Amino acid sequence: MIFWNLLNALPLFISIKMIPLEEKKKAFILWVVLFELVTSLQNFQSNGLTASLIIFTYVALEKRNYLSAGIWVALGFCIKIFGILAALFWFMFKGKLKFLAATLAALAILLLLPVIFVPPVELVKIYRSWVNLILNDPVHELNHSALSVLKNIYS
Repeated sequence: MIFWNLLNALPLFISIKMIPLEEKKKAFILWVVLFELVTSLQNFQSNGLTASLIIFTYVALEKRNYLSAGIWVALGFCIKIFGILAALFWFMFKGKLKFLAATLAALAILLLLPVIFVPPVELVKIYRSWVNLILNDPVHELNHSALSVLKNIYS
């Protein structure tokens, strides 16, 4: 439990410290993030890790390190699906094709990595089952996001 929480908290602190800003601004960001991080840690969620991967993507793109940016995006997606939102930094930086290629290559490698332990046919079944679960999970109908509220009002 302690290791899991460290795995979710430390990368977030490290990634925020890597943002190219003044120390005072970084401290402010840390204070803003702290409450949500504590809530996430109390519930053993991976939100801190996912947020850190998004920040690592930004920092890597700032340094024009497209390969590591692509790896961070792919890891973020594989850990929690909304980690793919880091790919939106694509619009903000030069080197779009390098970033896209690195992201797709890293994603392909990470998604095929389980073939070491699971036959390819089974892996396809697992991924199909996962997509089916995401698309048909009734729990998603209970969320209270702005989009779901609008959907419920207008449907």
